[in-house]
This record gives sequence, structure tokens and C-alpha cells, in this order.
Amino acid sequence: MSTYTPGQVPFGVADLPGFLNQELANLRLSIESAQQLLALDTLFVEPKRPREGNIVKADGTIWNPNSGAGVYIRLGGAWVKLGGGGGGASTTQTGEHWSGLIMTPIDKTYMLVLKAPHGGTITETTTKSTAGTCTANFSIDTVTITGGANSVSTIEQSVTRTAVFAAGTDIAMVVTANSACTDLAFTLKYTRTLL
Repeated sequence: MSTYTPGQVPFGVADLPGFLNQELANLRLSIESAQQLLALDTLFVEPKRPREGNIVKADGTIWNPNSGAGVYIRLGGAWVKLGGGGGGASTTQTGEHWSGLIMTPIDKTYMLVLKAPHGGTITETTTKSTAGTCTANFSIDTVTITGGANSVSTIEQSVTRTAVFAAGTDIAMVVTANSACTDLAFTLKYTRTLL
């Protein structure tokens, strides 16, 4: 969109209709002459209230979102560097997770993600209960993820993983050895490749 600069408002009431007609014509022209480029000013501080999908250009020294100078997009609450400028593209989105709570778990398989919307790599599973204990194994399309089970108790436990899953995959948690476990909270952290 081309830049619109408002004109000087006339003092005379009789001049207002002509002024408004001209301003509306200028606005229409500005909107209709949309350009196929985006010019970004270099920012030296992070925007105060960044929103999902914001695109910014960081100086990389005074404000360095994570990978030096360049253009970044806000995704999943983090700044992700886009390609160009010789810096390369950041193709991995970190900080993604699925979390949930099963109030009264029993020994069974709980489907956590049915047909994952994208592929990725599960990097950590974390569990905790408010009372009791149980064992939680995680699986991808019924194949148990390596790295051992989470021993669920009132003490938070995290297990590091490296489990790749594809788009369309089902991810489940298999609860066994339940001993009066209540409020089973879980989080699966993962990374995913951006398209």
C-alpha cells in the first residue's frame, strides 16, 4: 500500500465538501495501489506487546532476539528468524508443547494427540500428581517411546526424549501400576520443523 498523508483541513466550512472528496480519493488511490513489498525499519528494542504473526527487523546487537541481525516472525511466543541477509533461516520451532490433566486416572491408554497436525520431535515428557502414584509410558502410533517411563508421583519428574513423529501420528500415554493416583498432570515438549 502506498503511503497516505492527510492534507491540511481548510478553515472554511464551505471548503469541507471538496476537501473530504479529495481526501477520500487519495485514500482510495493509496489502498488500490498496493505494493508487493514490505519495508521494515530496524528495531533496537523488542516491541512492548508482540503478537503472534508480528514480523520485525532486529539490529542483532542492542536487541538480539536469538540469532543476530535479521528479520524475525513471532511464532508460539518466540521470535523465529526468517531466511535472507546471509544469516540463514531458522527452520526449527522450539518451545512447543501439549499439556493436560487426567483427574482420576486408571490403568489404560489415554489418547493425547489424535492425528498430529504436523511432525516434530518429542524432547521431554514431564508428569506430576497431587496424590498417589502410577507409571506413564508414552507412545507414537502404539510404539513406546524410548527413554524409560515417567514415575508419576507428587514430585515432578521430567524424562529427556528424542522421539520423532510425523504429521497424522497418534500420540498416547499408557498408565499402569496405578496406586490411588489423582490429578495426573503431563506435558510433552517438542520441536518441529517450519515449512
